[in-house]
Amino acid sequence: MVNLEDEIFAEKCDSVILPNLADKERSYFDLVKSNNVDLVETFIKSNPGFNFNCINFEGLTALHIAVMNNDEEMVKCLLKLCKIEVGDCILHAIRSGHLVIINLLLNHLATVSPNLEYFGVPSSPEFSSDITPLILAAHCGQYEIIGLLLERGHRIEPPHHPQCFCKEICQSKEEFNLHTRYSRLNLYKAMANPAYICHTSSDPIRTAFKLYIELKERGRTEEEFHSAYLELANDIKRFPVDIIRCCRTDLEIEILLSSSAGCCCPGKYLFPRLELAVDCDQKEFVAHPNVQHALRKAWLGNCYQWNEKPNLAKVFSVMSRIPLLPLMPFMCWIIPNSKIVNNLRSPINKLISSLASYLVFLVLIFIQSSQDKKTEGPPHTGLEPILIIYVISYIFNLLRLCVLQGPRRYELLNQMLFLLSFTFWLIALINTYENGFLKLERKYWHSFDPTLLAEGFFAVGTILSFSKVLLLCQLNYYLGPLQVSLGKMTEEISKFIALFIIIILAFSAGLCHLYQYYEGMVQQDLLTGSKIIQESSFVSFPATMRTLFWAIFCLTPLESADVIIEDSPDHEGTSGVIQNRHIFTETVGYMALAIFEVLTVIVILNMLIAAITNTYMNVADNAHIEWSFARTR
Repeated sequence: MVNLEDEIFAEKCDSVILPNLADKERSYFDLVKSNNVDLVETFIKSNPGFNFNCINFEGLTALHIAVMNNDEEMVKCLLKLCKIEVGDCILHAIRSGHLVIINLLLNHLATVSPNLEYFGVPSSPEFSSDITPLILAAHCGQYEIIGLLLERGHRIEPPHHPQCFCKEICQSKEEFNLHTRYSRLNLYKAMANPAYICHTSSDPIRTAFKLYIELKERGRTEEEFHSAYLELANDIKRFPVDIIRCCRTDLEIEILLSSSAGCCCPGKYLFPRLELAVDCDQKEFVAHPNVQHALRKAWLGNCYQWNEKPNLAKVFSVMSRIPLLPLMPFMCWIIPNSKIVNNLRSPINKLISSLASYLVFLVLIFIQSSQDKKTEGPPHTGLEPILIIYVISYIFNLLRLCVLQGPRRYELLNQMLFLLSFTFWLIALINTYENGFLKLERKYWHSFDPTLLAEGFFAVGTILSFSKVLLLCQLNYYLGPLQVSLGKMTEEISKFIALFIIIILAFSAGLCHLYQYYEGMVQQDLLTGSKIIQESSFVSFPATMRTLFWAIFCLTPLESADVIIEDSPDHEGTSGVIQNRHIFTETVGYMALAIFEVLTVIVILNMLIAAITNTYMNVADNAHIEWSFARTR
């Protein structure tokens, strides 16, 4: 039973007021729902002053109901009324996909106002004011409706690029409104629909690539909508894959991949569209079987039997190419158009020749590294001129590739190390000549002797050169995904290095000043007579950083935080000494070291392990795509 106080409280409370239809209005709605045009016309004639734009509790008019019922005749009947309001009926018609009704509504809007059909409906309870007919049609992927609207002059104005900073729009106050952000997101949703792209672009694949990059950049600039733009970017990536999937013959694939539109890379490429796909990070497109088939066919050339050869035969092919290396330049110069030379120009033969040459280079630097290093001056193995020619040729080829394909940091660093090594060889030779070829024993050399510097740079360059063999793993079906995982995990480690550096700097800045006074102090144990020396772990900033770095791997001794105070003589006249202890300072040092260990080893290091594991699992789940993309790149 309802309490009287509850009834009074209910009367005082605010409530949502919904439209309440009169009996005649309810009859009008029932007639429209019955799809009986004759009865509706009779009702209209018998009620000349009736409000035919009345709204029910759902916010719908009779025209809405006719549109939702796909009743063409009823829509024609209602549009004959002089004061009928279309409102957002055109948007409902587009969503339902009824082309005839859309035409009727658009023609009616054109008679009311010529430009009215191009805009959204601010008074719509269901659609925001930025949703125009064309935007909604693109959202729904209504191909025929999009074509109809474009023929009638409907257009979508693309938003400014994320890197645009014009004062008129991109730096205006309205740019930071929530409505503006949602409007731009709706624009991108419309532009990213395949049906809209097919109607508005003569090169849908290029448009999809370009839009993917723009969506990724927009997601980085608008962090609040990052997930929405990322989802939209992932959706648009599937469209080029669907197109390449429709290719059935080699000719169709080659025509599609041979398009050079949008490829800004200098030089000539067999498949410019593939270069563009790699630059735009289109992994699914690049890894599609049709693309990989065309790429492998072009790469093998006439050597179709290469894939069928056993691994031992492939190794023999590389080794047997080594004796031919000195003859190949003369062959290309004397008989450039011969069948043999043309066969050597195929990508697979270029790879074999490059690999054979690189193996010779590795053998040379290994022999060079194994020489006697007891005397000062440059090495005298006789291999130095050959190594210099190798490195100079690699540098010239590297510069050419940098112009064509962009910077190659790893190879550039590798060759620069060898170049520095050769430079210090020359300096060491000059120093030896100035000293009358006096060769000192190694233990008397200066710490920055040119020979030592040359050896150091040559050693690091040798490590990088031998590590480059890992790139060959990309060609193997089983080792390729592992090599890709290694690269991905290295990227993950670099992110955590920033955290480690900040934490190490923070603790080093505090601990080095705390222990600086005690540097070099020695204390003698009164019982055993042994001397205890202050650990140099935290006495300076470099020493503190070194200690904390090795503490990450639990290689720092526990005594690192001990405070040792040198013995002081007893001023009371006795022959004894006074031994003091700074317990508080030592406690602070131990606590700081313990907090550092917990923070880095237990927390951050385990986070790094989890992140690396997650990265490996992501690569393993998409092993074929990741491997195919890395191999193609």
